[in-house]
Amino acid sequence: MFARKAFFRLKSISVSSEFQCTFDNEILPLLSSQKGFIGELMLANPGSLERITTSLWESAADAERYQANVYSRVLKILSKTIDGTPKIHTFDQVVFTLHNGENEAVRISGYPEAATALPKERAGSSPRNTLSTPSTSACSSSSPA
Repeated sequence: MFARKAFFRLKSISVSSEFQCTFDNEILPLLSSQKGFIGELMLANPGSLERITTSLWESAADAERYQANVYSRVLKILSKTIDGTPKIHTFDQVVFTLHNGENEAVRISGYPEAATALPKERAGSSPRNTLSTPSTSACSSSSPA
């Protein structure tokens, strides 16, 4: 597994909702269509211009193909809401753990020694297909006057 972290800065707080809606409705579907894409995590604090995203990829080659062939489209789509070009950091070692609230965890890693088996009731599934999709209920189809 490979991770690609992007540090974004919004143009202003007033575009925060537009950024989130654009990300959910345009960027995530674009990412999901890419070979090797596993998932995306976005971090933000209310009232902050900073946004941090981490995309997870099956391999560095998959992330590099995205960078070369698709990333410029992502920047163009987000250009109305972000200031400048995001800083990108990449990580070759990734361990990602999800807890289900019952002291059971699913650990995902590109390294066999860090991976653990899924509980029997979740065998055959993966976090990719068991996590919910982002809510777009906050997105408005109407434009402000």
